[in-house]
Amino acid sequence: MWKTISTTIIITVGIILSVGVFFDIRPLFTGDWGIEEVEEVEKILDEVVETATSTYDEMIKTNLMLNYVIDCESSGRHDNIWGQAGEYGILQYQEKSFYWLADKYNFTGEWKNKDDQIELFLLLTDEERYTHWTCVKRYYK
Repeated sequence: MWKTISTTIIITVGIILSVGVFFDIRPLFTGDWGIEEVEEVEKILDEVVETATSTYDEMIKTNLMLNYVIDCESSGRHDNIWGQAGEYGILQYQEKSFYWLADKYNFTGEWKNKDDQIELFLLLTDEERYTHWTCVKRYYK
């Protein structure tokens, strides 16, 4: 989770710096810019911050749900964790469902691989998660 969050922060800082380089914000500090240029940069920076904040909030919500589902499905265990209907691993994918979803999202992964199970789960829409996991339904109750 923290790797994802820190990556987003790095990307956000990079975007802000890119905006600064693109607009060459040095005149802002020397007083050589007019009000129009300052307002334009402020507007762009506001949009960047709003987008980054929204993305960050969604990542936090998704990670909270992912952690809940993992705890509910397997108590965080992966190896040799089988469900009653042949589900396997940390997210208790059925083999058929894993490969069907992987194909749908053009994802190349292995059904019994813990990281692949998590990565595929994160690619899914909320509706697909809700459809395939009882624990997602419990999370939203």
